[in-house]
Amino acid sequence: MQTDHWRWISLLATVIGCQGDFSVIDPPPNDANRGVDDRPVVRRLDPPPPISGGTLAVMNRGDTAVAADPDRDLVYVADLLEGRRTHIIELSPGDEPGRVVADAAGRAHVVTRRGGTVVEIDPLAGRVVREREVCSNPRGIAYDEDADRLHVACAGGDLVSLSVEGDASTRRVRLMPDLRDVVVTDEGLTVTRFRSAHVLHVDHDGTLLDEHAPSDLRPHNGSPGHLRPNTAWRTVGTPDGDWLMLHQASTDQAVDLHANVPDGGRDGGYGGGPDPCAPVVNPVLTRGSGALDLRTSPLLGKTVLAVDVAVSPGDYSIAVAVAGRNDDRTPVSGVVWVDPQSFTSAQRPRCDVPEPLPVGPGQYVAVTFDPQGRIVAQSREPAGLVRIDPWRPEVPTLAIPLAGNSRADTGHDLFHRDAGGGISCASCHPEGGDDGHLWVFDEMGVRHTPSLDVGLRDTEPFHWDGSLSDAVELMDQIHAGRMGGRHQSLERVDALEAWMFSIQTPRPQRSLVDPAALRGAASFAAWGCNNCHFGEALDGGPDNVWLGHEFSLQVPPLRGVAMHPPYMHDGRAEDLRGAVLDMLSRTRADQPTPPEDEIDELIAYLESL
Repeated sequence: MQTDHWRWISLLATVIGCQGDFSVIDPPPNDANRGVDDRPVVRRLDPPPPISGGTLAVMNRGDTAVAADPDRDLVYVADLLEGRRTHIIELSPGDEPGRVVADAAGRAHVVTRRGGTVVEIDPLAGRVVREREVCSNPRGIAYDEDADRLHVACAGGDLVSLSVEGDASTRRVRLMPDLRDVVVTDEGLTVTRFRSAHVLHVDHDGTLLDEHAPSDLRPHNGSPGHLRPNTAWRTVGTPDGDWLMLHQASTDQAVDLHANVPDGGRDGGYGGGPDPCAPVVNPVLTRGSGALDLRTSPLLGKTVLAVDVAVSPGDYSIAVAVAGRNDDRTPVSGVVWVDPQSFTSAQRPRCDVPEPLPVGPGQYVAVTFDPQGRIVAQSREPAGLVRIDPWRPEVPTLAIPLAGNSRADTGHDLFHRDAGGGISCASCHPEGGDDGHLWVFDEMGVRHTPSLDVGLRDTEPFHWDGSLSDAVELMDQIHAGRMGGRHQSLERVDALEAWMFSIQTPRPQRSLVDPAALRGAASFAAWGCNNCHFGEALDGGPDNVWLGHEFSLQVPPLRGVAMHPPYMHDGRAEDLRGAVLDMLSRTRADQPTPPEDEIDELIAYLESL
C-alpha cells in the first residue's frame, strides 16, 4: 500500500511539472527496520537556501498570483482563472526573493532578502518595472493604501518607508535588530521581531509606542514550567484590524537529554513520544489588537515547521503552511486548518492535531486566500501552486506547475524535515540561524541556541563545549539521540554537512570601510579580542575551546554576530553593548572601562562582520 501511495505521489509531481530527480522527501523507508538510513543522496552544486516561507500574494482582483522563488531567484506570475503560469521573471543570482505585496495599481512588490532591494513588477507584462535599494537584509513588506506607501522591515533594525511613485525612501526609522514583518493598522504599524517574537507598535509618524510579546503559555498536559514565545515566522493582518502571528513556543523546563519513550521509538530529550504537543518546540498562533488583547490558538500538534499563515476574507478560517513533514512518521503536512473560534485567552491552551487540507504532494512554504475565500498555496519542491475551494469539495483542485527543474537536496531535506520526534533542525535553527531561546539542560545549565549562519566550514569541533568533533558525531548524538531520528549513512551525513556549510551569513549592516567600524577594528586588536577571535570565522580556529575552571566553552564565531541577540552561551547579554561590556569585565578587569564612544566604535566593527 505504501509503495502504491508513493507511485501516486511521484505521478502527480510529474503532472505539475517536476522533472527528473524528484525527491522532495525521499521515498519513505520501511518502518519495520529503523536502522541506518542509506537512501540515495541528491546534492546540488548551488544548494538551496534555508526555508523562510511567506513568498506568495494574490493580486487584488483575485485572478492573478505572484510567487517568489528564493531557491531559483525567480518570480512567477500565474493566471488562477486559466490555471497556468503566464510569466517567469529572472532576478539577479543570489537575490533570494521573499515577501510579496500588491499595491492599489495592480503592481507587485517583492523583497530580495540578500539583494537588499524591493523589486516592482508589472504582473500583466511579466517584467521588472524598477528595483530600489532599501537596506542590507530586508524581510517584511506592507502596503499602506491610504498613504500609497510601502513599509519595509529590515533585519538590521531599520523600518524604511517608500512612496510607491517616488524613487527615494520617504522615511527611515531605527528600531531594533531582527525585524521581521509589517502590518498596517488604523493606529499606524505593527512590526515584529523574528527570534523574540516581540510586537512593536509604531504610530503614523514612525514613533515607537510600545513593545510586548505573546503570552507565556502553560503546557497543555499539566507539566510544570512555561512555553516561551519565539521565532515569529509570519505575522499578517486580519479583516477586523487585528494582527495574527504564527510563532513557536519552546519549553523553559530542564531538558533530559537521554529521555526515551515507551512506544519503541527513541524521541530523545527533544521529542514528544506519543503526546503530539510534548516536543520542546510547538507551533502556535497568537492574535492581538492595539489594546493588547491577546488570544491564543491551540498548540498545533504533530505540525513541524509551520512557516506561513493566512486568514480568509470573512475571517471564517485560518490556513497554515507546514514545511517540515516526514512522510513515514509525520501525518500532518502541507496546509492545515485552524478554527478562529478555537482561540482563547486562557494561559493553558489545549493541544490539537489540525486537519490537513487536500493540497497534494509537495513541500508547502506559503499560503493565502483569494477574494472568494479559496486557498492558494505554494510548494517549493516541486515548484507549483495549488488552489482549492474548502467550501466546495466537489470542485477539483487546481494545480499549476511553476518550474520544471528540481531543487531537491538531501542535506536541505534532512535539516527541515521532522527527524522523527516531532521536531526538525530548523525548529531551533530557523532560516539556518537560531531561535534566540534560552534552554535549560539537566547536565549543562542554561544555553542559548547556537547560530549556524556564521560560516561553519572549518569551525569544528561543534556545540557549546566543543564536544562534537564532526558532523558524524553531531548527527548521532543530536539528530538520532535527542531528536528521535534514524542514524544516517555517511553519504547522507556528508550531504547535510555540505548543505549546512553552504548557509550564508547575513549581509553586514555596515561597510568594512565605515570610519567608525575601522576605528572599532583597531580597538578589537588593541583590547586583545583577536587573541580568541581570529581566523576566517573569527572563532579561534581548530583549537577554539576555552577551558574554564568548571567547564569548557567553545569560542563562538563572530560573522553576522549583530543579527543574533541575545549573546553569550547562556544568553545573559541582551544586546551587543551588553556582550562587549561583559567580555571587557572578564578579559580587562584590571583596566578602566573604555569610553562610550570607543565601545560604540567596537560595536560598529561587529556590525560590519
